[in-house]
Amino acid sequence: MLSIRKEQIQVLKQDALKKFENNLLDHIKKYFPNHWRIFGKQQLREVIVLAMERAKAYNLETEKDMYLFIGMMLYLGSFFDEDPMFSWVRGKLQDRSIEKPSQRIEIAYDTMLEYLDRVFGNQNHYLIKALKRISEEVTNNSFIDRHALDNEQFISMLRFIYPEKLQEISSEDIKYMLELAVMQIRSYGLQSNEALFWGSLMSFFLGCGYYKDPQFNWINEILTKKMDSKNRIVLLKQGIEDHVQQWLT
Repeated sequence: MLSIRKEQIQVLKQDALKKFENNLLDHIKKYFPNHWRIFGKQQLREVIVLAMERAKAYNLETEKDMYLFIGMMLYLGSFFDEDPMFSWVRGKLQDRSIEKPSQRIEIAYDTMLEYLDRVFGNQNHYLIKALKRISEEVTNNSFIDRHALDNEQFISMLRFIYPEKLQEISSEDIKYMLELAVMQIRSYGLQSNEALFWGSLMSFFLGCGYYKDPQFNWINEILTKKMDSKNRIVLLKQGIEDHVQQWLT
């Protein structure tokens, strides 16, 4: 009688998992060409590994489920389901009135596409304008020079830079996002108004988990560098500018 050792079963599982990951990579390469160009294969493989782990909480198992879940990570940030800016997503993924997890992720994804239409605009018009305004701020520090950093002033700045996104977020959720962003950037020993400004802006644009998101490994590398805070902020601003220009190219 044919028998298969545990070691052989493990190899088969690993081969199946690798094939699954490669299929997801092919999907990203085809449907998210800008992410593929900017992040590259290895970095996106890290995103896939994270996605497969995080998707377990919602009982998402099929290849299609993962296509949709990873798509949401790429558009909203890898920790979108923890983000106060996207509280509506978590509600749909946890909606027990819908029996099948696959249906929940489909509904969440379709809702996200409607949201992106409103926030990105036709041919990404709104997004491009917002990215150009960030680039101008990196160069000129115009807002930081004119204002003390508090929630109301920062929200006013967001309204100028990216009003289409801001209007999709409740006042309570945006204030909570800012509270988390300030707490997080301070945990790296960055206390200046400028540091709080850029930490909050990254949270708004990249998602509240930007500092641990494999899509943005460069941010974690800068935040954890053994150098003084002033030089880290200089590197952070340069990294933001480089990232913006990659998306504008």
